[in-house]
Amino acid sequence: GRRLILEQQSGGGTEPSNAGCAEAMHAACALGHVEFVEMLLCSGAATAVGKTSEGRTPPMLALTSLRLGRDPQRVVDLLAALLLGTVRVYLQAAQHFFGDRDARGNGVVHWAARVDAPHVVWEWIVRNAPSGELVADNQLNRTPLHIACLRRHPMSVTALVEAIIKVTDGEDHA
Repeated sequence: GRRLILEQQSGGGTEPSNAGCAEAMHAACALGHVEFVEMLLCSGAATAVGKTSEGRTPPMLALTSLRLGRDPQRVVDLLAALLLGTVRVYLQAAQHFFGDRDARGNGVVHWAARVDAPHVVWEWIVRNAPSGELVADNQLNRTPLHIACLRRHPMSVTALVEAIIKVTDGEDHA
């Protein structure tokens, strides 16, 4: 995995290419390699990294590493490193980090619901995500809570309900 990431970053040459940095960042995130993500961010990869052909961003790929059995705290560290790297590049980092959508209109919070992120990941998301992202619709008009319910992910359902209640101060919006 590490050699693949380094080869992708260099693009086979001596200087990192934008495409190589993007591929390396995507691979590092999907595999849950925090150290490589930080190294890529320090080398300026944050300015070159976009979406995959499916429209997935590095944070979305980081969440999928949970399916590979990655330690949830390492995924939180990875998300934090990505957010910090984004802060260095963009003034309004949270909008770029959480606001990007894949080809189906899913954002980072939708992906966390999709993979049934553990409690420690949800704590980090709730602390850092703009409140509107907790209830944002995708192209099928499904919120992260819809996705968590449809996939029968009780941990994500509980985390989202608690976060939404906290953000709305228990107000009835029916």
